[in-house]
Amino acid sequence: MIDDKITNIEKMILNDRLYYSFLNDLSLDQQGEVSLELSKLSKQDDTVLNVEPDEVLQKECVALLFDSDTDEVISFCTMMKPYYNKYGKLVGEIGTMFTVSEWQDQGCASFLVKLIDDWAAKGNRRVPGKPPIDGAYAFLNTLSPRAFAVNDYRGSVVVDNSEVNAGDYIPDYAIELCRTICKDEKAMQLMDIEKYLDRPFVEVNAENISLHHELEEARAERAIRFEKYIQAIDEKLAENGSISNYAIYGEIKQFYRDNLKNNLKCCDVVVAKSYNN
Repeated sequence: MIDDKITNIEKMILNDRLYYSFLNDLSLDQQGEVSLELSKLSKQDDTVLNVEPDEVLQKECVALLFDSDTDEVISFCTMMKPYYNKYGKLVGEIGTMFTVSEWQDQGCASFLVKLIDDWAAKGNRRVPGKPPIDGAYAFLNTLSPRAFAVNDYRGSVVVDNSEVNAGDYIPDYAIELCRTICKDEKAMQLMDIEKYLDRPFVEVNAENISLHHELEEARAERAIRFEKYIQAIDEKLAENGSISNYAIYGEIKQFYRDNLKNNLKCCDVVVAKSYNN
């Protein structure tokens, strides 16, 4: 999808207003300095997962956008170490993202997601002998979906000529990590119940019927919550209904509809992208 905001960032790079780099392309001293700065930035925003400097350095890929006048980082985006999913595809999570306040809503995050996708899809990995990355995924909050919609992330993915939901495309590791980070006791309880009831043979008794009803209530609550998100998008489109906005936000609305088919997770919405289709 062509996005005016990504184009805007690309123009500013051509005009030397901004420049970008991958963390691994910097000198070792610069990597240390930048990782400290990214850690500080991540702790300025409650919606961003805090990362320590050593965690930044361990990321599979870190894309950076700099202000040319100050040489300061204005935005960054990361891909975590990829893991194999149940389809045998090696997939990485687009994780910690941050943009300083004065540069928000200008396309920085969208540009950096595209940068990481291009890097991964072309096999530009740093260590010889590593297998190519097959795709990427992200857990979304209500603040971040646009950057993924314009980069062709969807609520479902084609794998070996079959369409699968994004929630089934992610590796098991991601779910366990989500549980560790989220620490939402209610969400984890629901995930445990769902896993328990997904067994091949489940005894029909009062306790299990009660657990089933609890899950159905949680799914109904999720559906209501998603519908409110969709209504908010429709209200936004009513205020600024350009053709490009309709296309972008139409995809975001589909994110929510597709995720109604997924198992309950700590993070409501999962999107994914295959580099091989």
